[in-house]
Amino acid sequence: GFDAVIGNPPYIHFEKMEKTIRDFYKNNSKKFEFTTYAARGDMYTLFYEKGVQLLKEGGFLSFITSNKWMRAGYGEKLRDFFLKETNPIELIDLGAGMFESATVDTNILLLQKGENHHQLKALTLGEDGSENMSVYIRRHAVSIDYKVGESWTILSEIEQSIKKKIEAVGTPLKDWDIKINRGILTGLSEAFIISKEKRDELVKVDPKSAEIIRPILRGRDIKRYEVNFQNLYLINTHNGYVSEYGETVPPIKVDDYPAIKDWFENGNWNTKLKLGTNIERLTKRTDQGVTPYNLRSLAYMDDFSKLKILFSEIVQSPQFYLDENNFIMNDTVTFISGLQLEYLVKYLNSRIIFSSYKSLYAGGCLGTNGIRVKKTFLQNLPIPKIQINSVKDEDIEKEVQEIIGLSSHEVHHLSEM
Repeated sequence: GFDAVIGNPPYIHFEKMEKTIRDFYKNNSKKFEFTTYAARGDMYTLFYEKGVQLLKEGGFLSFITSNKWMRAGYGEKLRDFFLKETNPIELIDLGAGMFESATVDTNILLLQKGENHHQLKALTLGEDGSENMSVYIRRHAVSIDYKVGESWTILSEIEQSIKKKIEAVGTPLKDWDIKINRGILTGLSEAFIISKEKRDELVKVDPKSAEIIRPILRGRDIKRYEVNFQNLYLINTHNGYVSEYGETVPPIKVDDYPAIKDWFENGNWNTKLKLGTNIERLTKRTDQGVTPYNLRSLAYMDDFSKLKILFSEIVQSPQFYLDENNFIMNDTVTFISGLQLEYLVKYLNSRIIFSSYKSLYAGGCLGTNGIRVKKTFLQNLPIPKIQINSVKDEDIEKEVQEIIGLSSHEVHHLSEM
């Protein structure tokens, strides 16, 4: 074994490799005893694992790699490997802009081969940190003891305090009696999403058409406690599903709706003629069901007709809407169905909860103010199962603060992040 392993391994997603190489790792990772392999992961995770194998007991490894493993889903196996099989010592998140030629954000991890002493020091390097890095680290590093299964977010002491208080009273959304799903992907929006004028025209020709035409919302239409419906409609030629009562609902037969079939085959929606005829474009799309006229299979189709919370994936502030009007949504909208939604939406629209999600649980910001509200991260957000009674925004914030037990200083800190 070596005393030290130091390196800058390659960052290559397995999905972007040639198929023969991709298949080699997929078929042989267990043979080579790689526990950190993930089909949608990155090759550098295996270098970490191999590097530790090359060390003697008590030896040190230090790599500079992409920092995606800290929060990405594919990094969970690697994070757990560090906690279970090594003694993490120092983590420096270099963030963006450290290297002009780099296309990814990077970090440096120093670890030791041996039992985890739970004494990891971590920090995010500031703009002035690279001048005298060792001094900067001594002054700014904080102790963090990560748990198996959680993302590695570098938090200050006050942020760690806030996180502990939230988790003490809250239950992660993945443990609620709810489901989180995305909207419908048509594969050909110009054919399946129509205006109110076209909807009225189809219904006039054949009133039966109204049975499968539903109002649809997009991500940009979702606001905080409200929606901006743009009079768009989905031709819901679904591919069949099982209802909540166990009833098998068969796929829609387009022949039963002659006006809609004529629209699909002869409508003026296909303005890009160089891509083929209407039928050719319907047939070539990947997201289709038993016929080119049907939408792709969706096991949760019945949930669109239930009470649900809607939200867009990319936002700058909390924008959750409780839908009681049976809207269908396209794939730029995610929705929550299940129980206790009436007060869950109040928590999600709370600026305290949203700031906590943004600072402590989200997988990083987008630009200056943007944040991705993604199922992978949102499902880990702890929400108290305590009913909020307030209606006014300012009262809700006070009630949330009291329920979590946050100090005024901690609330102010969240608002500044």
